[in-house]
Amino acid sequence: MIKLVVTDLDGTLLNQEKRITEENRSSITRLREQGISLCLCTGRIYGSAAMISEELGNDFPIISCNGALIKDPLTNHSIYKYTMDNALAIEILDRLQRYDIVYHFYNENTVFSNKLAYAAKTYYDKFANSDMKRVDVVIQDNLRDRVDAANGINKFILFTEDPKIKEKITSDIIAIQGIDISQSSRYNIEISGRGISKGHGLKKLKEIYSLESDEIFVIGDEMNDLSMFGEATYSVAMGNGDARLKEKAFYVTKANDQSGFASAVNRIVFGEEG
Repeated sequence: MIKLVVTDLDGTLLNQEKRITEENRSSITRLREQGISLCLCTGRIYGSAAMISEELGNDFPIISCNGALIKDPLTNHSIYKYTMDNALAIEILDRLQRYDIVYHFYNENTVFSNKLAYAAKTYYDKFANSDMKRVDVVIQDNLRDRVDAANGINKFILFTEDPKIKEKITSDIIAIQGIDISQSSRYNIEISGRGISKGHGLKKLKEIYSLESDEIFVIGDEMNDLSMFGEATYSVAMGNGDARLKEKAFYVTKANDQSGFASAVNRIVFGEEG
C-alpha cells in the first residue's frame, strides 16, 4: 500500500505556466482524504518550495535544493541540512568565472547570482516589491566575497544555451573533488556536494518515517529526479520528460500540461484505468 507520494515541481506537478492544474489539485485532495502523504522534492530554493506547499495546505517535510535541505514547513525546523565547505564553494566559483555564463548559488532563502537572469530574475520580479519576501536576490558580478555571507551554500546551478560551452564546463567542473553534477533542464548544470541528491533526501525521510520502498511513489521529469527512482518501487516519468529517465521508469505518464501527475496517481495509487 502506498503511503507517500514524492513529486518534483517544475515540469511535473507544475504545468508550463508554473501552475498546478485543477486535475492535479483534485488528486492531491484525494490523496489527503486517503491518508497518503505528499512530499515536494525539488531543486528549487527552500523559500520557493515552501510557498507552493503553503498554497496546497501541505504539511509534510519539503526536500529542496536537490536533497541538500529538508525542512518541516509548519515548524520551520531543519530535519537535514548539507552546506558546502567554503573552500569548495570558492573553487567552484573560480572555475565558473572563466566562462561567460549565468550562475547562481543558494542558501535557504537567498539566490546569489552574477547576473539578473533565469531563476534570479524570476524571484526578483516576484518579490522585489512584495511585502512578503520569501526569497531574497543578491546580484554581483563576482560573488567570491559573498561566500562567507551566505552562511552555508546548499547548491550551485549554472545556465547556458550553448551545448558546446555546456560540454566544456562539464569537463572542467567534473574534475573538482567533492561534488556531483546533474541537470533539471538541457540548459543547466546543477552542482551539489558529493552524495547529495533528491534520492539521498528521500532516503533520509524513509529512515525517519520507517517507510519501505514499496510504500513510495515518486514522479519527475529530468535527470536530477533519477536518484529518487532507486528509493521507490513505483517510479514515474513525465511524458514531457528526459528520454533517459523514461527508460528507467516503472511507468510513463502524460505530459505536465496534460495533468500527467494526476493521471499517474489515479492509475497507480488508486488503480484506475485511463
